[in-house]
Amino acid sequence: MENKAKEENLDNFLTQLNTLNKIITSFKETCKISSYCFDKCVSYPEKSLSNTNKKCIWNCTQRYIECEYFIKNRSKDNQSLSNFELIKNMNSSENLTELKNDNNKTENFVLKD
Repeated sequence: MENKAKEENLDNFLTQLNTLNKIITSFKETCKISSYCFDKCVSYPEKSLSNTNKKCIWNCTQRYIECEYFIKNRSKDNQSLSNFELIKNMNSSENLTELKNDNNKTENFVLKD
């Protein structure tokens, strides 16, 4: 019973730690975007931002987020496609060579070049 309570506490702690890590990562990304767009759009900081500067920062941020989203999804698609092609190649019998040990038992496969 005591071990179960310890495991639950550990799981709870790890969940909280994971959540905190996501928040920190998100905050870092927000700071990075803000800094990039501010530097790009504001040549000389004044007491307040002009409407032009605000619009530029807004558009820059939107483009940055959209591009990042596109790249992440594209990377996932390419990774999935690569994995699919690898499995497809591994399953085609003409591309496989069996390696046998001294007892003539098959141990694993190697792709032919």
